Amino acid sequence: MRIYPAIDISGGACVRLFQGDFGQKTVYNADPVAVAKDLKEKGAQRLHVVNLDGSVEGCITEDMKALIRGIKAASGVPVQFGGGIRTMEDLEAVFEAGADKAILGTSGALDTPFLEAVLARYGDKIVLSIDARDGYVATRGWLDTEKITAVELAEKAQRLGVAAVVHTDIARDGAMQGPNVEAYRKMREVYFGILIGSGGISKLEDLEALKAVGVEDAIVGKAIYEGALEIRRCEEV
Repeated sequence: MRIYPAIDISGGACVRLFQGDFGQKTVYNADPVAVAKDLKEKGAQRLHVVNLDGSVEGCITEDMKALIRGIKAASGVPVQFGGGIRTMEDLEAVFEAGADKAILGTSGALDTPFLEAVLARYGDKIVLSIDARDGYVATRGWLDTEKITAVELAEKAQRLGVAAVVHTDIARDGAMQGPNVEAYRKMREVYFGILIGSGGISKLEDLEALKAVGVEDAIVGKAIYEGALEIRRCEEV
């Protein structure tokens, strides 16, 4: 299975949140670039980088662009980046800074014309993030919950030709209690592109369960940082 070690950034540091709650934030390292280098040395073949502050504020700062450049240079591996991309200018800046793929969450869920435009321009370099709370899509750093369900948004992604979707069940994120496998099973019934699992993965059996329902890739954060999983072993699943 293709593994994306996660680097979540808030306040310039590498952090992890519990169920998306900024009030329950653990700082793992003040230097995300050093983290990227360390993950590469531990076997990372690609990285998932999230701008947590930007996901709420809706912007890509100069400091964040510098971090993208630093992470890319330090790791030398493909980087998918998300959080705060709301305009075409944001998207261009992210790619210019070195990101190989861009993840759209709020803008992808709420602004269909924008999603169509970026897909027409960038194709499979665009990843749609479908984050759900109790089955409904969450936006703006998971602070808002929309009326559309995760499965409905996955159907839309299929219609529009989105090449890859990341799905996170917020209740599982950072909890180390296993992924919501049934949610992925339902999503796979309507979406046939690359499906990326995220949230709650803590052991190899979690990856095997995801693979069994058609999930090709997985994002792993806390389990790697706390030593519960090794990147190279995960890649063998």
